[in-house]
Order: sequence, then C-alpha cells, then structure tokens
Amino acid sequence: MCARTGPRGDQTLSRCRQRCEAEGKGPLEDTAGQEPSPRGSVKVYVHTRGDVVLEIAERTRLPKSYFRFRNLVEKHISEKSSNELIRVREMNIRELLRKVIKPDFVAGLSTQGKVEALEDLAETLVGRKNPCVVIGGFPHGHFSAGTLAVLDELARIHSRALDAHVVASRAVYEVEKRLMRADA
Repeated sequence: MCARTGPRGDQTLSRCRQRCEAEGKGPLEDTAGQEPSPRGSVKVYVHTRGDVVLEIAERTRLPKSYFRFRNLVEKHISEKSSNELIRVREMNIRELLRKVIKPDFVAGLSTQGKVEALEDLAETLVGRKNPCVVIGGFPHGHFSAGTLAVLDELARIHSRALDAHVVASRAVYEVEKRLMRADA
C-alpha cells in the first residue's frame, strides 16, 4: 500500500511540512509501524507534487507526533544518514509505481471518485498479489492528470472529505479484516 500526500503546487518537502504543522498531525502516523498482517506489512511511500518520494522502511515505527516525524526526516536528509529508515528519491508517481512498487492494481482514493464501500474495495485488494492504494492528502485540490492516468480505479469511500491518516487507517483495517477471515 502506498500513500501519496502533499499540498497542491508542492515543490518541496517544506510545503508538506507547513500543511501538516497547521493540522498538528501527519497523514501516516496511524498506519506506519502497525503490526504486520500474516501476509506481510504495509509499505509506505510519501510522494509530493514536487516529485520527492520518501520511502519508509517496513521496520520503521513512525513517531505519532508530526513534529517528531518532520525532525526525523530533516535529520535523515541533512546528515545523509545511512540507516535506511527513510530513503529519499526524486521521481514522479509513474516511475514510483512502475520501477519501485510494481503493483498489479492501483486504487486511488479521492472525493472525486466513484462511490464505493471501503469493505468492497478491500475485498478487491485482498484478491490481488501486490495492490497499491494512492491516497490524496491535499488541503484543497485533487490528483493531477498524471496521477489519475496511473490509477486502475478511483474510489470515494465517504460522503465527505477525510484526513489522509484516517483513510489510510481505515483501509489497512479493512484489508486486515479480510486477510484474517481468509486465513481462518
């Protein structure tokens, strides 16, 4: 599963930081560091409009506080850390999907998508070998045309806009429920 976040027009990580500071919380604290399901863990990528990708190592337990997360990322970037907890890359969403994630199905979650129950989408994801969920984390605006072009499906899971961390947590929960049923 991947998450895509960053405000419209974002050219640097600092703009993403400014949005999250205003909210007091980043989009991924609830999903990263969760206990892995029997079939594997959630893989988290943060892609900004400026084509900066943060690849979060699976063993990384992200801080609950956005400010601690920001400090971790800034320290990692400024010190050119080799601990590989967070890897920084410059690539667009198409390259990220094609060269790194290599999904067999890409679902985008947006207020502009077709209304679909998250339970039904989770069923589709569980039936795939390597699905990817792209979550918009914009304070306003929507996916770019380039992002829409790489999606197999664009879904809306709620009648109103939800914070990215809420969507990510709900998606992980629904997928894990289906995996537990399948393994029972």
